[in-house]
Amino acid sequence: MTDDEAFYLNQIAEMPVSLKEIREATATDPELQKLYIDIQSGREDTGRLYEYSLQNNCIFYGIRIVIPKKLQPQILKELHTAHTGIVKMKALARSYVWWKNIDMDIENMVKQCKTCCLMKNNPTKVPIHIWEYPKEPWSRIHIDYAGPFMNQYFLIVVDAYTKWLEVIPTTSITATATINILKKIYTTFGLPVTQVSDNGRQFRSEEMLRFLKENGIQAKFTAPFHPSTNGQAERYVQTVKNKLKAMMNEEGSVQDKLQRFLMMYRKTPNSSTGQSPGEMMFKRIYRTRIDLVKRKQEVRDCNNEELKVNKEFKPGDRVQIRMYDSNKWKFGRILERKGKLHYEVEVDGKIHHRHIDQIIKTSCLSENINTPDTYRPTYLQENSPTPASPEKECIQPSPTVILHTSPTRRRSSTQPVESPGNYQPENLVPETIPDTHEPTPSRIEIRRSTRMRRPPNRLNL
Repeated sequence: MTDDEAFYLNQIAEMPVSLKEIREATATDPELQKLYIDIQSGREDTGRLYEYSLQNNCIFYGIRIVIPKKLQPQILKELHTAHTGIVKMKALARSYVWWKNIDMDIENMVKQCKTCCLMKNNPTKVPIHIWEYPKEPWSRIHIDYAGPFMNQYFLIVVDAYTKWLEVIPTTSITATATINILKKIYTTFGLPVTQVSDNGRQFRSEEMLRFLKENGIQAKFTAPFHPSTNGQAERYVQTVKNKLKAMMNEEGSVQDKLQRFLMMYRKTPNSSTGQSPGEMMFKRIYRTRIDLVKRKQEVRDCNNEELKVNKEFKPGDRVQIRMYDSNKWKFGRILERKGKLHYEVEVDGKIHHRHIDQIIKTSCLSENINTPDTYRPTYLQENSPTPASPEKECIQPSPTVILHTSPTRRRSSTQPVESPGNYQPENLVPETIPDTHEPTPSRIEIRRSTRMRRPPNRLNL
């Protein structure tokens, strides 16, 4: 016996199964007894017989003793005394004992141990499931609640396509309150195809499920206590909390701070899409205060290029404008043109803004019109002929008209009327206006029609 064999025999003696028990069990085990005879006779037809040896009437496989089937459960129990795992049990067994299919027996014993099953670690994590990228904006949204934080909750809504973020503060997280918030959001952006959420009671309630079913929205829920499935919303829950904490000492309410954060977030290009959420959502530049530093671009009005105005006014033109008080129209003059279709008009010392459809050019004279000092009516200009048709000129009556009457003379009502050509009223003679450039305030020319008129009866005294 070599020194190594003596060492292993001493180790076996310390096992709960003695060497004597192993020797006696080997002599009664049919399978091992056949192997024992083959080893003793030196047959080679069994294959790999050279790996076995005999010591003290016990069979050894290399340096390990072969355990009979009768004693195998005791050996397994001893190897599993400290509820070690499969790997450690195999490592320990390979130093002392061996039998056919020992590795499989060790695995089955550990799997059937109730205590070990209850104390198992989590299984190896599989690669993170990546949601299929949506084909269009607002087709799949992820929602979750953050809080309580700053004495309130925040409903986080993220669009999986554009990464557009909505954060709505609320003091109630019931199903009814959540539905009311979602209704406002869906009214603005439309109904999504899929809504992903965790297993919160407000998301799993019958009221919420009925709301989603009525609007044709597919509800998907994550596994409990596995937030990574709803990673889109979970990530932004932490982002919103961190940003609000960073803005804690800044001025403004929570709502003001939240709006500032959302505006800058929606303006900033996203690392996964390469574009800002605002640009992807609205297909245009999401304008914020940072855009004020850019050069102002000229605004091109396509409609104005084809706009043809059939009338226009110049400063100083006499006009009448539409009023919306007791007077339907008032007279004034054009002061300045504002744009293509708007003018400023002065009326009674006040400036009115009117559209061209509310202005009519007029030739009527009114004391209310503040005409320029250089303006003079045509019929008062020197060497100007008297208008042929006085009815075309609207003359406001002067406050004072001086009339000269001749001595009273009684006239018979049967007196014939003179012809229109030489007829002159006897009792009413107007005083002629001097030929001057400046009209006399108390005197004004009275122009009558050339029609034949009968004198009023009150003059027949």
